[in-house]
Amino acid sequence: MSFFKVTTSLLRAREIYRYRNLLTGLSLMGFASGVFTYSMQVVKQDDFDDVPLPPTPTESPQSSSASGETQNSSSP
Repeated sequence: MSFFKVTTSLLRAREIYRYRNLLTGLSLMGFASGVFTYSMQVVKQDDFDDVPLPPTPTESPQSSSASGETQNSSSP
């Protein structure tokens, strides 16, 4: 497929954009990394002590053994 072949004229035409594209890509990656790092630091500093937690459900050992017998009530 000679349609996708990279020729010297194509390389020469792209050369003027290579450094500008590299600078743009590095700038975008640096900005994204900065936003990610800032977000992680802000979330890490957040304190959730003022948020009330719901009580954890506790199951007694007697109710779990009794429910095991009645679970399969459709079998003969």
